[in-house]
Amino acid sequence: MELLPTEIAATLQPFFSQEHDPAPMLLVKFFTPHSCFTVYVTKYDPADRLFFRLVVGFEAAMGYISLDE
Repeated sequence: MELLPTEIAATLQPFFSQEHDPAPMLLVKFFTPHSCFTVYVTKYDPADRLFFRLVVGFEAAMGYISLDE
């Protein structure tokens, strides 16, 4: 299963592009139907396959996550 098609990856913003934006766009949503966690992606580095994301589950948290995880 392809989690991030190249067409969608091409639309994601690079790191630090929305740094001063008070309401950055959340462009991709990853979720699993059997848990309460949802990942919203704001930025993507294709060279390192790294996202900056917001995770909403038991509580909300922002940070980096690898596509390979």
